[in-house]
Amino acid sequence: MKKLFIYCAGGVGREVCDIADRLNSETAQWAEICFIDDTKELETFYEKRIFTYRNFKRLFSPQDCEMVIANGEPLFRQMLYNKVKADNYQLANIIDCTSVVSATAHLDEGIVLYPFTFISSNVHVSPNTLIYNHSVVAHDSLIGSNTVLSIGVKIAGNCTISKNCFIGAGAVVRERVKVGEWSIVGMGSAICHSLPSDGIYMGNPAARKKENIDRKVFH
Repeated sequence: MKKLFIYCAGGVGREVCDIADRLNSETAQWAEICFIDDTKELETFYEKRIFTYRNFKRLFSPQDCEMVIANGEPLFRQMLYNKVKADNYQLANIIDCTSVVSATAHLDEGIVLYPFTFISSNVHVSPNTLIYNHSVVAHDSLIGSNTVLSIGVKIAGNCTISKNCFIGAGAVVRERVKVGEWSIVGMGSAICHSLPSDGIYMGNPAARKKENIDRKVFH
C-alpha cells in the first residue's frame, strides 16, 4: 500500500489531511499520510511526519507513494505540479465522501474536492484543480488545470474556466461563459459575460479592475 504525501503544510494542507484521514478511515487507501514542505524544519506537523522535498526524494521513490498539492495559489500549484511531475511522481485524487460526482464526469489527476461539492454530467476537471466545499460545476463545463474554486462557487452549464484561475468565494458564473487564463475573480462576483485572460475582476456584473501582473491571489 502506498503512502500519501500532502505538499504544503499550511491551512489548506490541514484541510486536505482531514479529508484524507476520513477517506482512510472509511476504506484504507494509504499506509501512511505525511506532509512535504520546504519552509518548515520540523519532524512532525498535524501529528504526521513531515519532510522537505529534498529529503522526500531521497527516501521515497515514485513507486512508493502518491502526492497531492495543498496550496490555494494557482501560481504555486502550477510550480509544484511541474516540479513533482518532472520527478515522475503521480498525483492522487482526494475526493471527500460527501461529494457527488457524475459517472460521466472526467477527473484528471491531483484533484481535490472538499465536502459537499457537486460535479455534474460531462464535466471535465483538469489536473491539479482544487474545489472547495459547497461548490457546483454544472453540465458540460471545463475547469482548467491548477485552478482554484473557492467556497460556494457556482459554475453554470457549458462554461470554461481556463487554467490557473482563482474564483473567489460565492462567485457565480453564467452559462456559456469563458473565463480566461490567470483570471482572479473576487468573492461574491457575478460573471455574466466572458472574461479575457490576465485580469482581476470584481462586482455584479464582474468588471475588470486591473491587470493580474504578479499572478498572486494573496499578498
